[in-house]
Amino acid sequence: MVKQLVKVIFGLSLLAPGCGEEKGCTDPNSITYNPNAGEDDGSCSYPDQSRMFPVFFFSASNCASCGTFSFPIFQSYANQADGYIPVSVYALSQDSLFSAAGVNLQSGLNVQAIPSFAVANSSGLNTAAELSDAIHIESDRIAKIGIQGVRNPDEGEHLSFTLRGYLHEEVEGTLLANVWVVQDQVVSTQEGIGPNHTHLHVLRAAGGGNAFGFEVSPDNGSEGQSFKLDLSVAKDSKWGTGSLRFIAVVWSSSNGKYLFENAQIIR
Repeated sequence: MVKQLVKVIFGLSLLAPGCGEEKGCTDPNSITYNPNAGEDDGSCSYPDQSRMFPVFFFSASNCASCGTFSFPIFQSYANQADGYIPVSVYALSQDSLFSAAGVNLQSGLNVQAIPSFAVANSSGLNTAAELSDAIHIESDRIAKIGIQGVRNPDEGEHLSFTLRGYLHEEVEGTLLANVWVVQDQVVSTQEGIGPNHTHLHVLRAAGGGNAFGFEVSPDNGSEGQSFKLDLSVAKDSKWGTGSLRFIAVVWSSSNGKYLFENAQIIR
């Protein structure tokens, strides 16, 4: 009887290792986090310094010059979107493509006129030359903050995401992170073009309705810190689900001003 009991206990020990003995990354902010690990083995990794940035087209469907003059400029850059993310922003409440996130962006970036362009932290751009110069300047910047987003299984009427970030350099101010929902092609009217115009890269929504996002400041922005943010975005029946993209963004905010830090497309 004793021998049989020993055999049973030994067999169970082979099937079920002791609780907490598994090794792996124990930092929940890491992109390689292992929730089953009880001992950290140094395998934690974090988002690198790869960087993308938004190119904004502030537009309106009832604006003739937005269609006849500015849209072709934006389209020419949207078709070359290597390293940057084109985003069309409709911030007028009477516009059929209006979004609360668009209003938030226009106000936060101090955009005074429609149509106009903005590139990350440069706004009030009006010509192809100004747009090109701003893109080249922004392309040379190195990310202080790495960011990576993951889309989780949807939760009812909401889209669910997890963002993780890592500070490669010290960052001043409050850190904010969010997810933008962008629809790549929306057929709707456009003054100056016609009733069946294809609008490109339309900003549909952002988590919390605030384009800049939720505070994630780790340890006052010190180098080497990491963060994790779980968030959701309410679905809208008007969106074409086959043409949606999701963009992870991170900003810093200081003295009432927003500074773009980094963005990545959520795959």
